[in-house]
Amino acid sequence: ADGDVIWYASVQVEGSHRLRLNLADVSLPPGAHLWVYGSKGDFNGPFGMELADSTGQIWTPSVSGPEIKLVVMVPEGDEPARFMLDRVLQLFELNSFGEPILQPQEDPPADTSCLLQTLCVNPNPFSPIENVEKSIGAMEFVVNGEGSVCTGGLVADTDPNSTRALFLTANHCFETQDVATTLQVFWDFKSETCNGEAPDKTSMPNSSGSTLLATGKPADFTLLELNSIPAGRYFLPYNKNESAAAPGVTLYRVSHPLGKEQHYSQSTVNSGTHACGETWTDTTHIWQSYVQGSTLGGSSGSPVLTAAGEIVGQLSGTCGEEGVTPDCKTEPTIDGRLSNYFNEVAQFLEPSSGGTDTGDLAVANVSVPEGSYSSGSTLQVNTQVNNVGNSASNAYTVTYYASTDSTITTCLL
Repeated sequence: ADGDVIWYASVQVEGSHRLRLNLADVSLPPGAHLWVYGSKGDFNGPFGMELADSTGQIWTPSVSGPEIKLVVMVPEGDEPARFMLDRVLQLFELNSFGEPILQPQEDPPADTSCLLQTLCVNPNPFSPIENVEKSIGAMEFVVNGEGSVCTGGLVADTDPNSTRALFLTANHCFETQDVATTLQVFWDFKSETCNGEAPDKTSMPNSSGSTLLATGKPADFTLLELNSIPAGRYFLPYNKNESAAAPGVTLYRVSHPLGKEQHYSQSTVNSGTHACGETWTDTTHIWQSYVQGSTLGGSSGSPVLTAAGEIVGQLSGTCGEEGVTPDCKTEPTIDGRLSNYFNEVAQFLEPSSGGTDTGDLAVANVSVPEGSYSSGSTLQVNTQVNNVGNSASNAYTVTYYASTDSTITTCLL
């Protein structure tokens, strides 16, 4: 409009694939908007303070390199806008070791023959596959200034009037609101033919920013609410019964290994007793063996589904392994078990049944400093409460319940 102030700047990184900008000390007046434009004509925006973290910094959504242009529009008025263009993050395509591809390579450096694009399974024994593809997103986010990738999926709640974009992934992907604000999710990122080339990510519909609703380490889950989603999405149903992932049951998955296009895998739940470290047990996790396809780093957080397309968990990885496995996996794959942590997300998935919330307030995270505590000792418990509504909250009280195990139960009053 007349009187608005428009400012722009550009940053060029020669040979870069995709770029994000870090804006520090951001202060924008109401009505101010930002956009970023890439070298291939792609853009993201408008966006604003909804993408700012607790320190007042914004990681812009990504666009194609080698040049990123930032455009800022500030409405006419006396309230100034302020920020510092602090850093630029270069995003690479990854090889099968999870290493950046700095130049084109004719052959992958390791065996990824076990990976199956979704269209290469024909006929596909998983009948809900087309709907599942519409629910699975390729995640990119920033942790300590470095880009990371995972997979997540949209989850349906039981409120027929709900329009909430609930999104499930893994706790080891991230567990803080500051990282959640940096999240960018790419949709419909898949090949159109079996073993065909993947489309350019910058041409895919995407979402930016999210609110952390709940997260937990024992069963390795994080539940988010995305700021927005494009049209044409599908919300996955869930099955909270432990028997839905009983030994011998066949489970299915669509994920984005290494941040690449969608791939398919099929597994069978293992029998016997399992444990990994001090926290992963058959109570918290589901052990499976691959039947078709596989996963790699970047697949973490992808929902694992029954034959009916119901979520029963999300990918944690393999025992003792962090990061990328360069070769086809033969060891069991392990998923956090939804039936184990369902009570921690029930308030969001089954809002009519109550839970640990009051109105639009929700307990997102509860933590205790590491250490050994004897009976009767004093604990310092830190609780993160999110206002997920549209207005300021009234006064509230967080109540903690005594427990005989390592779980801290909370209730908002």
